Amino acid sequence: MRRPHIKTPEKPKRFCIECKREVYRTVHSSDSYWVDWYTREGEVTCIDCY
Repeated sequence: MRRPHIKTPEKPKRFCIECKREVYRTVHSSDSYWVDWYTREGEVTCIDCY
């Protein structure tokens, strides 16, 4: 059974520069991690637009 990703907001909130979606913190587990955004040239880009 897969567990859903926990979406913990950034403080202050961050938004993708392309689609304006709110992005969430990286979640780490014992064997993997899940990212919702990357930084490109100093700007936040969500995983969908990356």
